[in-house]
Amino acid sequence: VRFFTPLNSKLYSALGDRYVFSYIALVDCGLPKYVLRPHYFSKHDWLFLNRVTIMAEGEVVLDRDLSKLKARRDAESWGVDETVEFVATDEDLAALRRVAVASKVLIRLTGEKGYVATPPDYLARFSDDVRNALVAYDKLTAALKDYVPPSCP
Repeated sequence: VRFFTPLNSKLYSALGDRYVFSYIALVDCGLPKYVLRPHYFSKHDWLFLNRVTIMAEGEVVLDRDLSKLKARRDAESWGVDETVEFVATDEDLAALRRVAVASKVLIRLTGEKGYVATPPDYLARFSDDVRNALVAYDKLTAALKDYVPPSCP
């Protein structure tokens, strides 16, 4: 179940080529999961996305190797599309909390064919989306932490 859609979701469609999307997943018999989804699109060239790096205030706060995760890669007449999803660890969540309050954020998507940076006009919106998603994540986690449905083991 996907619970949270960022307030700036129209921006993701407008950018279309490179960004990191996040959402909150509600799982059966467990606490919410914060999911990150790096995305790359090109009209001509594959990146073969295998790493996402996020910097806040000039310091690398999240550097995730994606090479062992299953990437979705699609080729269509209008271009190639690559997406990888992963559940944020506690360390990733701490990094995202730094991103949420940072005045300067940079994101780099790396692959076998090189790397690309996300557009500068996207970065402030990314911080806003992370901040909003963390509020939802924290509220859901607090509400569900002591509740286990009777049907769960």
